[in-house]
Amino acid sequence: MVAGAPAQRILAGRMGASVSVVKRLRDCRTGRFAASRWGAFALVAVLLGGAEWGVELAGTGVDGRVAAGGAPAQPETDEEIGSGPAWRMAESLADLSVRVERAGKTLRLKRSRTAFHSRLLPVWNWVGPMPAVLKEGEPLGTWPYTRPAKAEHVETACLWAHPVDEARLVLSFAAAPADGRLDLLLAYMKTAAAGASTTISVRRDGVELHREVFTGNGGDSRRVEVSIPAKARSGNERPAPLELIIEPGKRGKNHLCLDGIVWSVPAAGGGEAEP
Repeated sequence: MVAGAPAQRILAGRMGASVSVVKRLRDCRTGRFAASRWGAFALVAVLLGGAEWGVELAGTGVDGRVAAGGAPAQPETDEEIGSGPAWRMAESLADLSVRVERAGKTLRLKRSRTAFHSRLLPVWNWVGPMPAVLKEGEPLGTWPYTRPAKAEHVETACLWAHPVDEARLVLSFAAAPADGRLDLLLAYMKTAAAGASTTISVRRDGVELHREVFTGNGGDSRRVEVSIPAKARSGNERPAPLELIIEPGKRGKNHLCLDGIVWSVPAAGGGEAEP
């Protein structure tokens, strides 16, 4: 939790998480899919553990970048100092919509506080902010939203997005910048199965900008850079949503967590070139 956060915010986060837990357990009993008793208790632990992070990312105005001692992390890379991030996925829940596409049919997930879910899906197939403890290493070396965790690990906040079996999970960000450079972070929670596999595609205006097959173990992470080209638009026409399409490589514990930053691209002749 960010240092100095009011006690009522912490309490509100835990109360909100408790409501979500009750609803998810009810969905587990009444939906087409059922989870084991062990899975239900595990879900309670996961949701309560991530409650405070969820509150911080729900639009409270608190900077999600946390360094040792609770102080906001300082920019370290040239692109952070020069232009700064224009937009971050994990802080854009208000403009996010989530749907599942399967066999020509579309299921739209409902938002409850900071999570998107549907009682027609297994209880683990929801989308929302979560804390993740990941292996320390090159992918996270310059990621600006981390804080120290246990030995050789760091903690960050990201969006839980477990792939749906035999379907496509689509995250649609309506307010993403019109152009820039997407710095996409992909990670597997420590509970993920060995050899977890997920395919993630980045799409805009019906055009696939990038496709990544991410295979790894719990705690592994990867960063991917994707160019978002500018497109000529007329009048006040808004850019199309930036979408992530998530598909499972195989059935199992593909406990995927992701985040992304769109860095603004300096105008030609108006600054240093992109690194």
